[in-house]
Amino acid sequence: VASVLLIGNQASGGFVAENHAGKRTQLSANELSPVEWTAEARKHYRVAVGAEGDGPYLRLWHGRDAPAANGKQHTSRWSAAESQLKLPVVPDESYTLTLKLNVPAAGVSPDAGLYLDGRKIASLEVGTTTLTAKLPPSHAEQIILKVICAGWVPSRLNPASKDGRTLGVQLSEITMRSRGGGKRVFQANTGEWK
Repeated sequence: VASVLLIGNQASGGFVAENHAGKRTQLSANELSPVEWTAEARKHYRVAVGAEGDGPYLRLWHGRDAPAANGKQHTSRWSAAESQLKLPVVPDESYTLTLKLNVPAAGVSPDAGLYLDGRKIASLEVGTTTLTAKLPPSHAEQIILKVICAGWVPSRLNPASKDGRTLGVQLSEITMRSRGGGKRVFQANTGEWK
């Protein structure tokens, strides 16, 4: 992209731009995130995937899904063959990551897994609903994890389906907890504590 002019946004989260162009950018009307990330919040937090406010933590994911499961509304998003999680951390602290997800057989391949800095830290296996991984300390305040799986298209597997998207796995929740994380859980979508 050589030039872009963004002048409006109707989304509830406002307009927030990540400037990767440095001094070449003239940026105005950029809003700060409504979520205030303190050191305590970074130590133990949860992202409700598919719920309002999940966007800052996801890259290359499909739109929100809200199917009913057992009579309750259940929010989630489907990954593509390669999607990313952008997660705040306290520098130099290790974490336990827990993902609530659905791993269908069509999304599994030998390379399917969760990757940090090009290294597989957890494999994706058919039928997995909870995936836990240990994350080593990082010097940064944010890490980027890649979710890599076999891309599959529902309409190719089921002729009755009209869904032509390339999907991977279905994710509903992300929980990050550092070794020093307390019992209270910061709700990353809203900035509230529970």
